[in-house]
Amino acid sequence: MTGARNTIASHILSPNSDMLIAIIGAGNVGSTLGRRFGEAGHAVVYGVRSPTDPKHAGLPVETISGAAAAADVVILTTS
Repeated sequence: MTGARNTIASHILSPNSDMLIAIIGAGNVGSTLGRRFGEAGHAVVYGVRSPTDPKHAGLPVETISGAAAAADVVILTTS
């Protein structure tokens, strides 16, 4: 694993995860996709502008660039 992937993946990936998916945006579409990918066995990290914002409490969030750099797949769900 490379730098960003190693740092982020180490606390998100589990031995049962197939891949790490970064979802850019944690709104209605992004959170729904993230939940469904998680149910399918994938690890999910959300890329958001302000990872410390309380509205993201309980979600695995990173900066947009950090999430994208660590992921196997990146999905853009912003308008």
